[in-house]
Amino acid sequence: MIGGISGAIIDKRGLRYAFNLGVIALAIATIALAFTPKIWIIPFISASLFGLSYIFLTGVLLVWGIKIFVKNASLGIGIPFLMLAIGQVIGSSLAGLFIDMFNFMYTFIIYGLIGFIPLLIYPKVEVLESKLPDGDYSQLQQQNAEILNHESMNDTHDQYAHHQHY
Repeated sequence: MIGGISGAIIDKRGLRYAFNLGVIALAIATIALAFTPKIWIIPFISASLFGLSYIFLTGVLLVWGIKIFVKNASLGIGIPFLMLAIGQVIGSSLAGLFIDMFNFMYTFIIYGLIGFIPLLIYPKVEVLESKLPDGDYSQLQQQNAEILNHESMNDTHDQYAHHQHY
């Protein structure tokens, strides 16, 4: 549900706003974990905020990737998630080293501060808005709508045909 909300926020405020919102929430959630020994409720709040913002950013990356790779949407989905996976492997390995060198409190603060960096190096890829007037659809959108309508009509027909056998 949160991933779907990102699409509505992107439509109303734009990709950059949605991306920044998710990045800030994720970084704050990470920094908050540094203060868990002092305030018992922070881990619960942090975990909730982290999960919500992570899923929200997943939706943002999906929309963004598909808008960039219009003709090959699978690349727009695959590349961001491959980069996320690589980052998680490298990041978790380094986190173990940092915890050994410093402690977990400083590690969460360091990672939270690193989490703000995407705000400074926002990708320079331009995502153009649709030039079609409201209510008009591209040829691809029309084809997709026809396919979906045809499939749903077949499903309805098959469903009724199935019930006639009883």
